[in-house]
Amino acid sequence: MLNDHDTLNSDIATSRLLPEMFLKKFHCDDTLRRLLVLLTSPKLTATMPPEIQDISFETLPPQATTLMDELTLFQATMRTLPPKLAASLVAHRGFHGPDTTQRPIENSLQSMEQAWVGGLTHCECDVVLIGDGQIVLSHDQSLRRLSLVKESHTANQPLSNLTFRQMVATPLMNGVRPPLLKDVLETAHRLGNGASLVVELKHPTVLVGQAMARFLHANPQLSQHVSAVMSFDKELMDEFFIEFEKIPSDGDVHRPLALLLTSRPDSATTSYETEVDPSRDDIDDVMRELVSIPGHNQSLDGLYMEHTTDLEAMLRAGRGQGFVTGLWGTNSDSQETCARLVDLGVRLVNTDMPRNFISGNPTC
Repeated sequence: MLNDHDTLNSDIATSRLLPEMFLKKFHCDDTLRRLLVLLTSPKLTATMPPEIQDISFETLPPQATTLMDELTLFQATMRTLPPKLAASLVAHRGFHGPDTTQRPIENSLQSMEQAWVGGLTHCECDVVLIGDGQIVLSHDQSLRRLSLVKESHTANQPLSNLTFRQMVATPLMNGVRPPLLKDVLETAHRLGNGASLVVELKHPTVLVGQAMARFLHANPQLSQHVSAVMSFDKELMDEFFIEFEKIPSDGDVHRPLALLLTSRPDSATTSYETEVDPSRDDIDDVMRELVSIPGHNQSLDGLYMEHTTDLEAMLRAGRGQGFVTGLWGTNSDSQETCARLVDLGVRLVNTDMPRNFISGNPTC
């Protein structure tokens, strides 16, 4: 097909050649990478034929997929998306995957960096409070699941019992440590272009909410890069909001959206999660009560809800307007689904950016 000395240009990369290349089962080499890079050129994407919209590595042998392949496909995908959609997507735990040879590990600095430079504005991360009072990115309350040595003593300890030194001495599977929230936000600040975090505060105590509020006030420059703070724990979110509002400010501190995460009916896995049934006739009243803060005139800014078909129907019927700020757990993590939700007025939509995001085959 192409030799190493061939020059790739839009004359070679015709509407007939490119779809044929992506339908063939062959190992990913420099030729394929060069073609994907070519696809990102404005000259070609401006006239990209419909048959190239479903570009995917799904037809390639699994052993051929590498980190470079994943990053190249992700970047090519992002350049085909409408700006409005791209600006609303939220990289769930960053651009990550379970296989650290193919994608960065979840909630790592690398996962956030690659999502931002790849074209996404928002990254979602989970944070916990460690023993010496610092805020760290981690979904779990211990390092065991992602630890390089799962049997180590520190990997099985609650993060709330570990110091920063102990955490650094317990590397994750790819050799890195969980980053401090400050590390990630400083990177976002250096990158600019609106790079921001959607921060999920993890249970089990309200202390992380209070610590988050104080952190934002202590770092006004970094607060500009936090677009939202959320949690499944309503008490925790109320404490974050109250603590943030009571700290004196000279106006330089940005208060991010304060949102309550909710689950679909009969799906909660913890006692503090809130389930919401969008099909209820009184759904607007239910949502209004959920965002209210007892004893205060102000309220949370909205809900970050689990996606269901009933929720879409609710939005299409014009109910829940002004309450549904974000959605997670889309039943088809695809361009089509996410674009439909954005068109219904949802500002933030979680995605894992699967390899078939454009083709839209349901995978989650």
